Amino acid sequence: MKPKSFVNIGSLIRFEEQSLPIKLEVPIESFNLGGEKVEVNSPVNFNGIARRISKGIQVEGKFSAEVFLNCARCLEKFKLKVEGEVSEFFALADYQAQLPEDIDYYLIQAENIDLGPMLKEQLVLAIPFKALCSESCLGLCPRCGKNLNKEVCSCQESKLKVKSSTSKKK
Repeated sequence: MKPKSFVNIGSLIRFEEQSLPIKLEVPIESFNLGGEKVEVNSPVNFNGIARRISKGIQVEGKFSAEVFLNCARCLEKFKLKVEGEVSEFFALADYQAQLPEDIDYYLIQAENIDLGPMLKEQLVLAIPFKALCSESCLGLCPRCGKNLNKEVCSCQESKLKVKSSTSKKK
């Protein structure tokens, strides 16, 4: 049984069709990114089209998925919807040796393309470098480590008192 990420493109290879619509839900397992575990909460939804072009197949479309990340400021786990656009080339084995070295491509396997690796790569690239649970996240207190979104710590209160007393002296 083929994985859910495989698409049969035999009709494109044989020039029976010029394009093929693709609509898939591809399960992606959790992975590590920069030392942090990224939990994939939903399959990656892909809606696109495959077109026969010289020396292979061009796949274009949009993808989306929900992931759980840790906020870069407060370290709390939160859900993030990740979306993006894809345009990737899948090479026919007969033409692989003729392709320039600087071109990125995936290989066509028999009459199938496996969108799983491509979608995982695109998902990784679409995740923000410093993901935040919200733009207004206050983060952690640098002194005591309390989550400032949930509570005000005594470090912040004493810091405010010091600032207000020094500003009065001027």
